[in-house]
Amino acid sequence: MRTCSIIASIACITQFAVAGSFYATQQLPGSSGGVNPLFVSGNGMYSVGNAIFTPPAMQHLVRWSSTGQVEDLGTVSGELNLMPSGISADGSVIAGNASRAIRWTAATGIVPLFDTTVMVRAFGVSGDGSVIVGYFDIDPFRWTLSGYETLGMLPGNMHATAWAANRDGSVIAGNTYGGGDRPFVWTRSGGVVPIGYIGTGFPITYATDISADGTTIVGYGFAQSDVQAFRWRSEVRMQVLEPLMGMTQANANATNGDGSIVVGNCWSNGGDPEFHATMWSTTLGTIDLNTYFPTFGIDLTGWMLTNVNDVSDDGMTFVGYGTHNGVVEGWIAHLACSADFNNDGVLDMFDYIDFVEAFATGNVSADFNKDGLIDFFDYLDFLMPFSNGC
Repeated sequence: MRTCSIIASIACITQFAVAGSFYATQQLPGSSGGVNPLFVSGNGMYSVGNAIFTPPAMQHLVRWSSTGQVEDLGTVSGELNLMPSGISADGSVIAGNASRAIRWTAATGIVPLFDTTVMVRAFGVSGDGSVIVGYFDIDPFRWTLSGYETLGMLPGNMHATAWAANRDGSVIAGNTYGGGDRPFVWTRSGGVVPIGYIGTGFPITYATDISADGTTIVGYGFAQSDVQAFRWRSEVRMQVLEPLMGMTQANANATNGDGSIVVGNCWSNGGDPEFHATMWSTTLGTIDLNTYFPTFGIDLTGWMLTNVNDVSDDGMTFVGYGTHNGVVEGWIAHLACSADFNNDGVLDMFDYIDFVEAFATGNVSADFNKDGLIDFFDYLDFLMPFSNGC
């Protein structure tokens, strides 16, 4: 792949096909399982899951790099169950649960979030790593280094959980339970506000994730005998995401930074259902990743991708699991290099033009380094991979 000097970048108008990459997640030496990456950092550089060691029966936090290299982040002495539940945008903060809620950083290692015997679970971390959300006894909570607060719940409900937070933790998605399970959005000014149901009668609907910009909540609900994926935004309210053609069920696990991409899986009722990993986007609708990934040059020979657990903020890095030659394995997929700004699978001058236009107009897509600011560092961070041809 040809490279160009930074100064001459705009003159390098030759098109480069941008091939994707795909890795089966490596297992830690000595572990007996746990190769499923559950969450991916917003920048797409790190994924996190767990590994099982027997004997002794212990679980370790595991972090994979964007190239699939595996790193043991440790365990909690005496704990049989250690599960991550979220990772910050740069991969430096991980939330999770053992017998109680935990937080991991490189500086502290794994530490408990609360010193209490009350049942506490952590289920999400903000993109900047400053806020962790979950439930404390029966109440949803928002935790920072300064302390924590409970968020409240809707009238008639018995308990509630906060599932996910946006980039700075100012918008939180969660669920209330009892008297009709329903999702909510929380903000400082509005408090806990229900966002609606899928289905009628006695509806049950759950939120699973919120976009980094706080505009979009995704999840699933039950309508009669069907599971339906949804995407909620304040201007369109509850939008049902259709399953793949020929299938009846759909689930949404996560969304990207601006809510334009939703990932999960689809299947059909009855018999032995075959699950397919899926992506929904505002431009493509619902598509099967088993056929979509190969269009980026990814070889899926021997693979059946059955589920996507998470997606990066730019919508180009996916983590999930499937069967590889009949064996269940985790995987990490990168669809293109970051400088393919218009996501057309080709690196060319139009990516440069589109980025400069977005940068000049202050469009949020020009926040290339995902730090919440649009400044000269975004320009530099875009120009380097562009000039190197990715």
